[in-house]
Amino acid sequence: MTFNFPGLLRRFSWLFYLVAATLLYTLGVGVASYLGGRPQPGIFLLGLGWIYCLILFTYFSYRHFDIRAAADNLGREFFGFLPWRTAMLAGIVLTATLAASASISLIQIGVLTQELGILMLLGVAGACLYTLPPARLATSGYGELLVSVLLSAVVPAIGFMLFFGSYHRFLAMLAFPLTALHLAMTIALGLPTYATQQKYEIKTILMRMGWENSMTVHNLLILSAFLLIAVASLFGFPRFALFPSLLIFPLGGFEIFLMMRIAAGVRPNWNALAISAVALFSIPIYIFSLAFWTR
Repeated sequence: MTFNFPGLLRRFSWLFYLVAATLLYTLGVGVASYLGGRPQPGIFLLGLGWIYCLILFTYFSYRHFDIRAAADNLGREFFGFLPWRTAMLAGIVLTATLAASASISLIQIGVLTQELGILMLLGVAGACLYTLPPARLATSGYGELLVSVLLSAVVPAIGFMLFFGSYHRFLAMLAFPLTALHLAMTIALGLPTYATQQKYEIKTILMRMGWENSMTVHNLLILSAFLLIAVASLFGFPRFALFPSLLIFPLGGFEIFLMMRIAAGVRPNWNALAISAVALFSIPIYIFSLAFWTR
């Protein structure tokens, strides 16, 4: 049996995004701690739980309104009596209720400022636009960009603002390169199923740009991410976090090399490309988090 890493990621995408959100949220809290904030375990877990609920709400609502998923799971039952679509609907209601409860708790504790409240509402609005009709940007070819912004910019900002109160320029300096790397990862992970997307006319960012343009954009996104990290040092971004992150530049070069080989017609190694893409997005988050938490 051949190991299929891209397929595994697609199957357990919800778990991957929970892990990624945990890392990004922790990064935001770490920046707040570095700037003088005082993280508290209870509030930390409450904010993280709210983000988990938002991600799972997005997953359940996406699956509930996905016609192909409904057809594939027709007749499937959870716990021996709950139809598949009903189970997805139950997940939507449950996660929305838990997220509302967490929001009320944050208000009662007194940490939910007006700025943070607006940011959380933007996160909810983004999730709804991505999955719910009539907008359902997930099937428009623009949903990947929305997810990249929500995950890479909004999640760490929520963690930061829970313990610092207001926005800080360091968050933007982190958000732009991480968004670029996430979008590059999305393109890389989508390439193995490009033929399927064409066959069933699934509107994705790859379908909108075409596979050749997507490969070029992928490479430019990686280069721009490292350029943005380097430029951030000119605007006061701490060098103790900057220099370690540049050590993964060879990994970015390796991924660009793999993509150029595919564009040249060489038989693709999808596993290597997927592992490289995930690592290139995840490792900088870990490096940044470690740098800020240990200062």
